[in-house]
Amino acid sequence: MLIVLRNCLAYVGWSCENANGKLQSFRPPESIMKSIDLPDVSELQNKRLSILLLCDDDKSHASTILDHISAFSEFSKHDVYIFNPRNLRGSLFLSLSEFDVVIIHYSLVIILDQYLAPNFRKKLRHFK
Repeated sequence: MLIVLRNCLAYVGWSCENANGKLQSFRPPESIMKSIDLPDVSELQNKRLSILLLCDDDKSHASTILDHISAFSEFSKHDVYIFNPRNLRGSLFLSLSEFDVVIIHYSLVIILDQYLAPNFRKKLRHFK
């Protein structure tokens, strides 16, 4: 994992080593951090959030995928709602405005209509 991180950082011209070649904790350059438009989340730090986890939780998946999905609700201090949009034409009754956060799990192939219907992708695109 560390070698992969080192290679990825080297690819974009960053380093996780100090001048002596020793590994150090990595922080992106300040110029990069200033260019990213991040919302102010300080008021949310102590709030219990409502989180929608979009995932394919089909029981035929490998147990590691199912364990990862269940870990969100099991270990989070927030309210996590699991929703599987796979093979649904649309999610007409699912209002994203009820959620503070929407997470798209890696078990969904978001570019395929069978995983996320086009109208649902549109809803996600406009989620704030």
